[in-house]
Amino acid sequence: MRYRIFILFLICACGQPKATQDTVIDNESTENSISTYRLEIPVKKGELDATNMVQLMESLASMPFEQRTITLQTIKEEAIKFAAIKWPDEWNTSPIKSRYNVFLTHASIASDMRLGENGAAQQAKAIEQMKHSWVIFVRLTTNQDSTVLDTTAR
Repeated sequence: MRYRIFILFLICACGQPKATQDTVIDNESTENSISTYRLEIPVKKGELDATNMVQLMESLASMPFEQRTITLQTIKEEAIKFAAIKWPDEWNTSPIKSRYNVFLTHASIASDMRLGENGAAQQAKAIEQMKHSWVIFVRLTTNQDSTVLDTTAR
């Protein structure tokens, strides 16, 4: 009887999946993956002043992962306020408004996303998408972009 239990134990033990070493994700590399380049501020037009929003976006690179959620929520709120202000005629065009809506969408995604196992990397990717869409928006407002729009997803 003992041998049967012993053999049964060996069969069960050999049938168990072996423990694999989880890949260790370097938090410092994900922290540094958020670009630190200076974002452009569009020219102030009437009540439209994006200085505060740009400063908040730039501060994300030097901020610890745990504190970014609040700042991302503030950026989203500032972006909504910015969209609600009356825009000047030269900015009130479909390409510029559409591009701002893309930025607003990326800001909302970054602030509201539910983070999984690798939250820092997921959040860093969302922040980079938000910053990229902001750069394209500013280029359109300052006519720095060529006639072909940059629609690459990051």
